[in-house]
Amino acid sequence: PPFCNLLTVKDAQVVQVVLDGLSNILKMADEEAETIANLIEECGGLEKIEQLQNHENEDIYKLAYEIIDQFFSSDDIDEDPTLVPDAI
Repeated sequence: PPFCNLLTVKDAQVVQVVLDGLSNILKMADEEAETIANLIEECGGLEKIEQLQNHENEDIYKLAYEIIDQFFSSDDIDEDPTLVPDAI
């Protein structure tokens, strides 16, 4: 959790290193990746990573997107074929 707090610092290099670190931790975790992803989400890290998708630094927003795409986008809701989208 303290590691996730570094995602809000102004120094883009620090943010990039933290994103790289989180990505590497999740990649190396194998079967524990879901548990780690849940911890990141519980401490507000996912919200911070989502906000970084709008970062002015291209490398940072690409890293943020990749982390969310690889480790956080497989929510049960997204994969449930019985759910029908709300009509607009």
